Amino acid sequence: MSEINERLDSLRGLVQSQEFLEGKGLSNEVNIRIFCYDPKDEMAVRHFTEKLVTDQSLNCHLIEYNLYKVFLSICDDKRITDRIPGQEEKKGKQFILDQMTRMANNVAFIGKMQYDRPIHAPITRCGWRRK
Repeated sequence: MSEINERLDSLRGLVQSQEFLEGKGLSNEVNIRIFCYDPKDEMAVRHFTEKLVTDQSLNCHLIEYNLYKVFLSICDDKRITDRIPGQEEKKGKQFILDQMTRMANNVAFIGKMQYDRPIHAPITRCGWRRK
């Protein structure tokens, strides 16, 4: 079994565990899990999360947030998505990075990921390459 499949199986086990469902060990924090993975595993992760989020046999209601899509939504709300390439060309990558860091901060992400029903845990996924 590949490493990504083992990790995904572990995730399935985690969301079905009593500790997860009760939010034990979180010190009153929101029960959020972030699953990072290598971009080459995107299709396997996407397939898995689609199945997991719609799995009616689970004892909880999961919500998946794709951080890239949340980021794009933040950019769309600021009406800058189409202007980013031109600004990068004019002012450079560091300028864009500084602007994005200020604009798409943790408060912006949390604001986009608000949910009005009680949930056991959202699963947030992001693709990134580990060194």
